[in-house]
Amino acid sequence: MQRDTVFCVIGTSAGLAMVGLAIVFPHIPVYIGHCLLWGGIFLFVIGCVLLVRSVRLLTYDTAIWKAIAQIAEKTGDAKESSYFQKTRTQIEEKALAGELIIWGHKQLDSDPEWVEAREFSDRRTPIPPEYWAISKLSPYATAEPISTQVPCTQCADRGTWPKERNAYADLWVNWKQVKKLWLKKKS
Repeated sequence: MQRDTVFCVIGTSAGLAMVGLAIVFPHIPVYIGHCLLWGGIFLFVIGCVLLVRSVRLLTYDTAIWKAIAQIAEKTGDAKESSYFQKTRTQIEEKALAGELIIWGHKQLDSDPEWVEAREFSDRRTPIPPEYWAISKLSPYATAEPISTQVPCTQCADRGTWPKERNAYADLWVNWKQVKKLWLKKKS
């Protein structure tokens, strides 16, 4: 994803520079001016296409429980083995490395004491990669949610879940990222 962004910036910048050169220096031979102009337009268009492609990767379109099921099927992880623990760990590692973006509803600040009904934001936002250094996907992330108010993440330290105040609910991922990381065909 970052490589595509770099290429789109270089392509659009080089394209604009070439078009600018063709316009600023009208006394250069016509064939060089045309090459600069059309080459610049070509690079600009390619850069824009790459930008649109990279922006599409920055959106969510698949509920995480569906992605977990597909990844587990591909990797041979069974639900009976602690609700796809191996698959959840792989997803957490990819999210921590920044290779997979996970979106969710962030838990809102609530009463200092743990309350039974947690409140979550109305907006789904990207979960920062560093979050996964201290948190993990809970088994609730593996099932179709009955509510968007059920936390799907928990602190990595045992026994701290009831006190957690930074959980996320209703998690989603980008299907293209999932396919790229786990489901592409091996040649």
